[in-house]
Amino acid sequence: MTRPVFLFEFHDLLVNTRAARFAPLRDALSADGITIDDEDYDGRFAGLAVSDAVREAARGTPLELDETGLDLATMRTTAAQMAAASRGITLMPGAAEFVRHAASRATIGLVAATSRTETMHAVELAGLRDQFSHIGCEDDGGPRATLAERWQGVRRRLVARVSASEGDAAVIIALCGTGAGIDAAKGPGVRVFAAGAIAAPIAFRADGWIPTLDLLTVSELLALEAHSE
Repeated sequence: MTRPVFLFEFHDLLVNTRAARFAPLRDALSADGITIDDEDYDGRFAGLAVSDAVREAARGTPLELDETGLDLATMRTTAAQMAAASRGITLMPGAAEFVRHAASRATIGLVAATSRTETMHAVELAGLRDQFSHIGCEDDGGPRATLAERWQGVRRRLVARVSASEGDAAVIIALCGTGAGIDAAKGPGVRVFAAGAIAAPIAFRADGWIPTLDLLTVSELLALEAHSE
């Protein structure tokens, strides 16, 4: 049987990044007169790179920022998020165990809207570096690469890896913890599942919802994929 391909989102699927990212973004934008609440963050900004989140928040507001203002807000947010992250990371329940289990049955990759340095620090602390065949980060593909392009770049690499040894990948599944990740992961032949405590309107943007990765097996995930068609 051809090995399936699984793509994991870094944000709120592997690592609980919400606590370290929401408040710094909210506070940095507040300094420029832009207000976001929990619902705004979850629906529009979670899973985006800092610069993309700042631009999205500023777009269409009466106080739309110029390039200098956007850069300053991005730097404030980045510094505050790094300070918050330095106090420690928390893996999502069952995520590390499922990654290790999945790596024995599938070719797996990770996509993050953070720098390679930050991403790899978290992955190595979790002891998961050797489980992923490829890790795509914010600083891959050039500064103008979109989140969707980064997701599709990781997918192409994993499919090519499987194809080189076994032929085309029979199943491609993306597991996401944010709305931005769900939207970006969509592509030809990709089945996208939301996972974790994600709001229903966001989960509906995916092909299905998994309450938790805790105790999930690869066989169960593949069965869900088969029934979602």
